Amino acid sequence: MTMPKVSVIIPTYNREHCIAEAIESVLAQTYGTTEIIVVDDGSTDRTAERVAAYGDRVTYIHQENAGPSRARNRGIRESSGELIAFLDSDDLWLSTKLARQVEEFLKDDELGIVATPVVFRFPGRKMRANIGSMDTAALREHFLDTFLMVTSTVMVRRRCLEEVGLFNEALCYAEDMDLFYRIVRAYGAKMLGDYLTVNRRAPNSNLVTDTSRRERLVADSLVCIDRIFSYPENRNKERKKRDRYRTFFRWIGMSDVHANPRFARTYLWKALSYKPWDYRLYWPLALSFLLAGRLRPYLRKARLRFSRS
Repeated sequence: MTMPKVSVIIPTYNREHCIAEAIESVLAQTYGTTEIIVVDDGSTDRTAERVAAYGDRVTYIHQENAGPSRARNRGIRESSGELIAFLDSDDLWLSTKLARQVEEFLKDDELGIVATPVVFRFPGRKMRANIGSMDTAALREHFLDTFLMVTSTVMVRRRCLEEVGLFNEALCYAEDMDLFYRIVRAYGAKMLGDYLTVNRRAPNSNLVTDTSRRERLVADSLVCIDRIFSYPENRNKERKKRDRYRTFFRWIGMSDVHANPRFARTYLWKALSYKPWDYRLYWPLALSFLLAGRLRPYLRKARLRFSRS
């Protein structure tokens, strides 16, 4: 049997400190029929030097800074593999990751996308996304509730991209959710049960530190959620759509409550507008006031009233 070629697309931007580890995790794969394409999206550090050390084992492409969607699309167009896997330059793969995914593709010609659960690695600790194995029907349904497919976990069949299109370059964020749902609704899909991808997180990492970028993340994500519910099979699922908004706003608010409490509070209120009895949100909402210094006058007044009673 001729084994299919896998093209590994690694977009990168100013990742001289970690790009080599990402490449090494590909070279260490037990599945050997691969090509590695690094698309440098306008780095100004020594990323190019780090990649050059691998010689002809890695194809290096440099482009002006245009964002991850355009970088991944450039890599796809320059690649030649029947199967395409994506790896962000600050993430890692376990050695059997590609082999396990190729194994699934060989079982089913109609399979379009295979993903793995992910381990989030923070300094000094790890956290696993609580995801089990899923088939096509379960994944299609789960896209209506949450987004499960971290980009670095995914392998897709090239002909699927030729039919549904590539990453939407108009999106700065959530472009992966948009593309992967297009594939999942048109082809078979599989989520493996094995944790084969490591997503490395910076200390005290939050969504984005720049307010304008954070607002763009929210806007792009809502565009993608609306698009998913605009497909004919989902148009009448209003309750699902409301729940999806609520869980998204809750995630944004909970993720940012320490780094930007005022911003977090806006989205915690939005989440509560969909489900006021979600009591889990009241403590982070109160915390957002406290961290922003807004509760101190009220606490002082309450303390005075209590002392007088």
